[in-house]
Amino acid sequence: MKLAYRRFCYYGLLLAGLSSFSTLSSVANAKTGGTLRGDSKTDLHSTQLLRINDQALSFDLGTHVVYVSPVAGSKYLTPGTSIIVRSDENISPDMVRGDLFYVVGSATGAHAGTVTLATDDRTLIFQPDAPFAPGDSVNVSFTHPLLSVMGDTVSLNPFSFTISDYNLNANQSEVSEIGYGIPKMLSPAIEEQHQQAGVSKLSTEFLPSDEPDTLPADLPIPTVTKTDSPSSGFIFLATNMNHATYKKYGDYLMILDNNGDVLFYRNTGIDPAWDFNIQPTGQLTYFTPYGKGWDYIMNTSLQVSDSMSAANGYYADGHEMRILPNGNIFILADDYEYIDMSKIVPGGRINAKLIDVVVQEFDKNGNLIFNWRCIDHFNITDAIGQNLDSTVVDPFHCNSIEVDPDGTILLSSRHMSEITKIDPESGNIIWRLGGKNNQFMFVNDSIGFSYQHDIRRLANGNITLMDNGNMHNPPFSRAVEYKLDEVDKIATLVWQFRHSPDAYNPFMGDVQRLANRNTFIGWGGAATPALTEVRPDGSTALEMTFPEDSVWSYRAFKYPFLFVTSPTADDTLQAGDTARITWQSSGVGTVDVDYSNDGGNSWSTLAVNYPAHSDSLTFQVPGDSMKSLQFRIVQSGSVNRGQTYLSDTVAVVTSVTPVRPNARPYTYTLSNNYPNPFNPSTVISFELAASGHVTLKVFDILGRQVATLVDGTEGPGEHSVKFDGSEFASGVYFYRLRTSSGFVQVKKMVLEK
Repeated sequence: MKLAYRRFCYYGLLLAGLSSFSTLSSVANAKTGGTLRGDSKTDLHSTQLLRINDQALSFDLGTHVVYVSPVAGSKYLTPGTSIIVRSDENISPDMVRGDLFYVVGSATGAHAGTVTLATDDRTLIFQPDAPFAPGDSVNVSFTHPLLSVMGDTVSLNPFSFTISDYNLNANQSEVSEIGYGIPKMLSPAIEEQHQQAGVSKLSTEFLPSDEPDTLPADLPIPTVTKTDSPSSGFIFLATNMNHATYKKYGDYLMILDNNGDVLFYRNTGIDPAWDFNIQPTGQLTYFTPYGKGWDYIMNTSLQVSDSMSAANGYYADGHEMRILPNGNIFILADDYEYIDMSKIVPGGRINAKLIDVVVQEFDKNGNLIFNWRCIDHFNITDAIGQNLDSTVVDPFHCNSIEVDPDGTILLSSRHMSEITKIDPESGNIIWRLGGKNNQFMFVNDSIGFSYQHDIRRLANGNITLMDNGNMHNPPFSRAVEYKLDEVDKIATLVWQFRHSPDAYNPFMGDVQRLANRNTFIGWGGAATPALTEVRPDGSTALEMTFPEDSVWSYRAFKYPFLFVTSPTADDTLQAGDTARITWQSSGVGTVDVDYSNDGGNSWSTLAVNYPAHSDSLTFQVPGDSMKSLQFRIVQSGSVNRGQTYLSDTVAVVTSVTPVRPNARPYTYTLSNNYPNPFNPSTVISFELAASGHVTLKVFDILGRQVATLVDGTEGPGEHSVKFDGSEFASGVYFYRLRTSSGFVQVKKMVLEK
């Protein structure tokens, strides 16, 4: 009786819901799905805008419902599709029951599943226990109305969607044949390597190393070709080779300084790396196409702490990942479907392989709360310069997401030459800039942009992007900044940088506005130079070039950053002794330094607003019964992001002779000074195998002695001494360690003021 009642309720509601569809021409004044995020409340009824067979439609979602996914009437869905319903009011948790959704497939029947209330307390997710079948026509409704915390009724108009006849996403061999823009699938042998190694397959090295020739031979280090007082900060990039040519260089994550010196590198092994970036939360992220694609999340100690891929059976797309301060995450995903293009363009293939792009948002608990497919909102014929009668059709090719302060998103779709503003509360389009559906008048720019990358919103409200310029005649690339009047729809070009001679990167690239108003440009793939930093007047502050054009970097960034260099896990601190924390930083103004003796549960202050350029802090090791210490350095100051950097946990002993965790015989060693180059001070470390007389002296480039740092008897073990170059001129200096045992070694250091 209960099942029969549910079916009666469903079909009654379904008949009512079918009347909710109407063409946009008859609802020209329809609401756009409610107010934007941050507003208090939407109206009682909201409409969702969609396209079916290239016809614009709207659908009345129900009472106090502002968003559903899949879009009502949509096609080509994957068998693993989840269902999302969002209210404009918070939902009472005790109303969320497993039998809330009635989901029935034409081929699979009624579906049981799990119902989850997202962290916003307004979004419900239904995850079926079993996948839908190919060709399934799926109907969705509520078995009973909901009550919001305000006591209002939340009711859902029934809607339906259709599963694809053939799930191309599940067939990796067919996806790998598509080619451009698609992650290369791995052979079974390589797949086995990944399964066995997991994240641990990544190798990590920190520099400076003992000698430059210890760098891997296949590390594609950029060469500095121009430098003129560039802004402070470190350069972050991920290199990936054009493997179709050859593999002379490896795929690496790299952090460089302005001199092109490598401070950190990580070989990503058999997977190319994309988009090595720092998120607004201070976390670092990058992408590799292993399997169905994975975004890796790292802490500021450059350790992988988490990873994620796309939901609903899609492939993660390495073009974008955005982690928001509230913990939500936006990514792009790829969906591969067969589609009959003969019904869309003359000469179209009956079984064309379509590459659709999906915008997905997850809450901080990993629940998929927004799933926006291009094919539901764009026409395939919106594509520009694409062969739509080919066996593979890639009409959208989205490559970046920018989250606006009001919670809306800006989506860059390269193959439409369009920037689209979308309300993720409803999924509806707010405006379209560029391309065939442009709603803006361009001022001071007669050519507009084409095949662009990396849409970003500036603090002043303007936008920047990389205009790849594939459609310019002749093609050339440039960085551009537009002032947008979003009411009267006017886009005014207020700044641009066009390289001389022209640089043309037909794909990839980014534009980053720095804190000092300089602009950092990553030129992307197949371009020379690789990256450029320019001032507002267009003069060049820094430029670097990769060893060959076959080395690509999807994006390149410059950020303030800090490396904690000592103490390390191999060190031991003596209770009551004076010790030193050292770090290397650039672009960081001031820091707060703390320590913890309880594994990070509580922290005690060592320094507040301490100058980061000091690169070290001397402190007294507490003399109580603690067994270990960990140090925390937090960026402070108005221009910093507030990132937190943690040291290794270091053992503390109270005995006279500390025992090192990884005991080894001491040797005679002179280490590279740190940092190098330095201003005004640096730390020189050395190790002695036995007691004896030691001298450590500094010489200028002419061989004249300028300082004596050590001259006396020293015991075995590790020693460090600070060299203060405040009174010396910029230039190259040498330091020499000589011991009574006959050991002599010389190292070079650079003082830059």
